[in-house]
Order: sequence, then structure tokens, then C-alpha cells
Amino acid sequence: RAAKCVSMREAPVKLDNAVQHVAVLLRGDAFRNTYLQHSGSTCCEGSQFSQLRVALAHANGLFKPLEQLQLEVDVFIASYHCTNGKNWSSALLPLWYSRRLVAIDLLHRDSPGSNQALTTLRALRMAASHEAEARVR
Repeated sequence: RAAKCVSMREAPVKLDNAVQHVAVLLRGDAFRNTYLQHSGSTCCEGSQFSQLRVALAHANGLFKPLEQLQLEVDVFIASYHCTNGKNWSSALLPLWYSRRLVAIDLLHRDSPGSNQALTTLRALRMAASHEAEARVR
């Protein structure tokens, strides 16, 4: 049986007067180096501009259209600390995602078991925890 897709042009049906939320999970490597993506190093000079363009694309191409449909966007980020010791992940990502950012979890790349599956799991857990807490309130 095929899943039904909802058009982005149609506002979702509200079951009550509550604000409808949509969770956006961002996971993986922030500040990957433009020409050295397979090197494992992050936050080299210039990568902050690429990451800012990504954040702006998220805001303008995804978040704003969702908000125009009266949806509240909740962003959950699971990524890594910079490999060169810079604080861009902990300082710039919260700044760029600001009011929409609900939670951010930054892992150390050299931690045991640290991989893309783990960042996916962490993002899902943050969103599920937030949803559970919202239901309790």
C-alpha cells in the first residue's frame, strides 16, 4: 500500500488549537572542509562560509516554507566538535539556528563508537525526549 504524500502547499489538518510542530534532525559533520571532505578534519579556514550557506539554505528553503504553513520548526543537531580545537560547532551552529534550535549534541570524533549512525541515533533520541517532555507538560 502506497504512503500518501501531503503537499507542502496544503496546511496540515489541526486536531485542536495546539500549535503543530515539525522536528528537523540535522546530523553528521558540520564544517566539513570544501576540498578535503574525506580527510576527517573539520573547521579549516573557509569552511565556516560553506556551513553558513547551508544554514541559510535550511532557513530559507525548508524552515520558512514550513512556518508559512503555521508549523513550528524544532531543530535537533547531532554533530562533532571541530577536529582542530576551534569552537565553531558549539558557538556558530546555535547562533545560526537560534530560535528554532531545541537541542544540540556534539560528539568527539575519536570517541569509541563515534560514527554517522550514532549521530543519527542521538538526533532521534533528542527529538523523542523533547516530544515526551512536551506531552507531560
